[in-house]
Amino acid sequence: MPGGDSITTTDTYSAAAEDESKEANVFRNTQAGFEGLKLSSELMKALYEEMKFVRPSKFQSMILPMILTPPYKNLIALAPTCSGKTTCFLLGMFSRVDPTLPAPQALCICPSIELAVQNMEVLLKMGKFTGITSDLFIPADKANYIPVTAQVIIGTPGTINRLITAKKLGTSHLKILVFEEADYLLVEILFACLVVYSLKYGLNNITHPKKLITIFLSEISRIVLCLYTHFQALSFMFKIDEFCPLCFHIGFEGLKLSSELMKALYEEMKFVRPSKFQSMILPMILTPPYKNLIALAPTCSGKTTCFLLGILSRVDPTLPAPQALCICPSIELAVQNMEVLLKMGKFTGITSDLFIPADKANYIPVTAQVIIGTPGTINRLIAAKKLGTSHLKILVFEEADYLLLEGCFKEEAVLMKEVVRWSPKCQVLLFSATLSDTIKAFVSTIVKDLSVQGFRQLLVNKEELSLDSVKQYKVNLPDELSKIMVIKDKIMKLGWQTVIFGGTSKSARRLHEALVKHGYAVTTVEGPLTQDDKDKIIKEFKDGLTQVLISTHLLAPGFDQCQVNLVVNYDLPAIFDDPTELDNEAYLHRVGRAGQFGRKGAVFNLLCGDDDNILMEKIERHFHGVTEVPSDGDFKDALKKAGLM
Repeated sequence: MPGGDSITTTDTYSAAAEDESKEANVFRNTQAGFEGLKLSSELMKALYEEMKFVRPSKFQSMILPMILTPPYKNLIALAPTCSGKTTCFLLGMFSRVDPTLPAPQALCICPSIELAVQNMEVLLKMGKFTGITSDLFIPADKANYIPVTAQVIIGTPGTINRLITAKKLGTSHLKILVFEEADYLLVEILFACLVVYSLKYGLNNITHPKKLITIFLSEISRIVLCLYTHFQALSFMFKIDEFCPLCFHIGFEGLKLSSELMKALYEEMKFVRPSKFQSMILPMILTPPYKNLIALAPTCSGKTTCFLLGILSRVDPTLPAPQALCICPSIELAVQNMEVLLKMGKFTGITSDLFIPADKANYIPVTAQVIIGTPGTINRLIAAKKLGTSHLKILVFEEADYLLLEGCFKEEAVLMKEVVRWSPKCQVLLFSATLSDTIKAFVSTIVKDLSVQGFRQLLVNKEELSLDSVKQYKVNLPDELSKIMVIKDKIMKLGWQTVIFGGTSKSARRLHEALVKHGYAVTTVEGPLTQDDKDKIIKEFKDGLTQVLISTHLLAPGFDQCQVNLVVNYDLPAIFDDPTELDNEAYLHRVGRAGQFGRKGAVFNLLCGDDDNILMEKIERHFHGVTEVPSDGDFKDALKKAGLM
């Protein structure tokens, strides 16, 4: 699923939630460097000449557009040390300051003298060519403070508060306020101090351009949720815009899920930890106040888990009425989502029902608490007064770019009208691969005509989704027959349930016939199959009745099988009319199946001929970490290195 639309509206994120300590200032998406941030030439010169940076770290590539792009939003950013936080807030400071105004315009509060001094050293290097003035304020024997005219201020909270109290440090021109290492900074007494000075000195009587408050925390711990609660309270008390939580490395344990959901995640779903996308979006879905959201992300990012956890967390099991509704564009996707819902909600006692096109002359009143279905069927139920919407808390549009296809969203608009009429506070979540014109028109329509509150946007570029838990291998072979022999003699003998992807129906059939001839239990999904036939084949594979499932790339976006750890690319995914142009999206779809949610996985890419070698070069540039295995090599050892044996 493509995820490359450029979005510069409210709360736009690019997900890269991994520890950057080993690769600070090394960003894998080479197309997005500091040049894309529209920084001044003076700052660009300092970044390259003084700081010796090459390109942004992944954390920086995500957070800098949020800090630098108006409208400026308050932000809580949770990230480890060495992720590049300092560069982020200093670039934000320098970019906002007016060099012609001799007054404090940016303020950074640090928990210790050491950190304040360190940040000032970096600031002086980064601002070397800007002409912007700065000053450091830390505990010292200064009987008399003089009025502060420096444009950027760094200091410790006690000293800064004394300056403000003495009317020596004005806050009327402040544009950006940073709390650095807030988990250390905001212990109880300092938080009380913060609230007092926030209340008295400017955060509730802003006359100049809106301040941007950015809070950086280095550790994810119990204090984080407490801090988030405090800052949302601060937001309410002092009429400050609410804070957008941006979480890194947060596990399922940090989401305050019920014990029943936690049990299902680990025992039924076999998850190890949230995906990168989930670590970003789950706090936004699960944390009140519940906001409408457009989430743009490719397959394998884990969005099904996100909205199902949101649904199951909001439902009241004691109320026998529909409280959550998920609309899917196809029967196949609706059925698949229901299967995941049943596993994830196994221990919750929450009821659910699936509504897809069928020969049902009479519908009975719906009492299930979670409903999944296709738009036409759901609308008919609502029109027949069999499905009530007065208790709805959350409404999900899954694969919205397919759901709202061809500019027509009549059924969805009718549904929204009914939901807004009876449940105006219902949270609306749209999940899509792209921000199409149709989605924009749909959102604009419901916001304008139905007075639905605005939508946040969260963007995950497919280029930034790594395959860290999947070990990628390539095997060079002289001809297509050799591919079949490697699968038969090497891969099949590993004993793992395997998905093999062919590029065309013809190659899939040819491989199927060869493996069946050698006595292997194989099923193949290709060509014009009926939905029932396709469901039967996939079910046989899921139930373990067959060891190998062969498919064209068409299976990849809609197939979700947690037990699959091994994928084979019999044919590499190429653009239809250009055999040397890699289909990055299809590769991610295929390979991502082997390593979702922290599970270990492996993929063997079988290469044969010049076209395959060209495609593999592009895979290595784009996804990194591909290791060669000789055709007569030790494939078991490869699986051991992948953590599967």
